[in-house]
Amino acid sequence: MSLVSFAGPPEIAAQLTGLNTLGSFGAQAARFCTDPAGFEVTNSPSLFISLINRPRRARYRIAGSVYDTFDFAVGDIVLVTKGGEWCVDIETTAESLCVFLPQQVLDNTLVARPGVLESLSEAPFRAPLVESLVRRLCDEAASSDPIGPDYADVLVGTLTNALVHCAHPTERPSTPTISDSDMQRLTKYVETHLEEKVTTLDLECFLGMANAEFSKALYNVTGQTPYQFIISCRIAFARRMILSSDIPLSEIAYLSGFSSQAHMTDTFRMKARVTPSKLRNGS
Repeated sequence: MSLVSFAGPPEIAAQLTGLNTLGSFGAQAARFCTDPAGFEVTNSPSLFISLINRPRRARYRIAGSVYDTFDFAVGDIVLVTKGGEWCVDIETTAESLCVFLPQQVLDNTLVARPGVLESLSEAPFRAPLVESLVRRLCDEAASSDPIGPDYADVLVGTLTNALVHCAHPTERPSTPTISDSDMQRLTKYVETHLEEKVTTLDLECFLGMANAEFSKALYNVTGQTPYQFIISCRIAFARRMILSSDIPLSEIAYLSGFSSQAHMTDTFRMKARVTPSKLRNGS
């Protein structure tokens, strides 16, 4: 993450705070705050996602279409495609969380699908996964301890995929599920981030699934909640290290994401019916 020149509409640059670049392809996120004002952009240099973070009264005109809505609530999302024109008259103090996706991001995530998001600019919409991702990206942009570029790229890619699904919803299986290949990817992701605090939201974002859908799908495949799945990954990783190395158990506990050797021992005793020391000694 690094500070660079603003990739979004210069007309709103003065109203942004916490602007920062995320990942390898130039995506940016920031918080937008303004008193009543009007803004007009004739050619948006990037795809612009604005998540309403404070109720406002405003009149939008995007790509020639005037929004019927005047009163916007927290969680409403406004999207302007790259190259689009838009103007807004804001009648109240306003705050939004904004993500800007320049052409390089779109080329890497929406290749061969020009115009795929055009329909989302026709009216404000709500999408819990998109909202969660925008909030996470804006939090990371303002953080003093940011995530690395690889994970930021995952979040940005998941965001664009979620937007595509909003624009072109497809039939979902009546019973949510996760494919074998995605389960392998998910397990590998958890195991490579065991030293960090992996959350359910991290897993949802990695697979691009909404909260309820992900939890049901994971349970259908593994019989576990997200928390139980993360614990089972920690145990499996620690078990392999215990059996295949001479690394001290205290260090294995740390590498596996347990808070201490005692925490690892208690977890093994409860979940695996054996302690790490007995497992290593073959007893």
